[in-house]
Amino acid sequence: MTETASTEGSADSATRGPAATRLEQQCRLNDHFKTVYAIIAGVAITDAIGALTSSDGGALIEQRVMRFCTLLITLLPIFHGSDRSLEIRHGYPAENTNEKTNYVLDVYLLIITATLFVCLADTIKLSSMAFYFWLGGVMVFDALVLMFDLGKLHYFKIDRPPQPALWPAYIRWIGINIALAIICFVWAFWFPMGAWMDYWIFMCALLRTIADYWFGSEFMFP
Repeated sequence: MTETASTEGSADSATRGPAATRLEQQCRLNDHFKTVYAIIAGVAITDAIGALTSSDGGALIEQRVMRFCTLLITLLPIFHGSDRSLEIRHGYPAENTNEKTNYVLDVYLLIITATLFVCLADTIKLSSMAFYFWLGGVMVFDALVLMFDLGKLHYFKIDRPPQPALWPAYIRWIGINIALAIICFVWAFWFPMGAWMDYWIFMCALLRTIADYWFGSEFMFP
């Protein structure tokens, strides 16, 4: 029975050819890295939920709730975009050293971005300054990743998908990330007190998320 299934699988692979087999392997590899990203993002959300009921830290419950909502609406579109990035830009086997290097860099940067959200989740129960600082830091890092991404696509001469299709969305994403980062840093260092500021930051993050999907709708949805 096992030998028959193995033989049929080998015959099927031979019939479809090596190109189809490599494509399947690439899709599985993407799925594995998506799973790693999802696990880390899940840890961030779990930590954020734990911070809501934790007795540690000095934040009020309404502050923690608003910070949790801010983290959630910021994390989800970035997770969404990361998933689509692997599908669109790496949905095919790497053909040369440049494409392989580009893939490895993209995967590592995605995992680092997810890990930063875990750090952000741990600040929900702490001071306003800590949360705003980390949220601003995540936004700056994501903007730098987008800039670096455009640069390496040009340097490696990678044109799958065509670069002109990426530039408009990337430039707008960089802009909205930097805008939210500036707001967070200003609030962290000049206006660190007051629960009402958490509501303000949440509204700014919500507008960033709406703009994220508005500017990148063609990239974000199949």
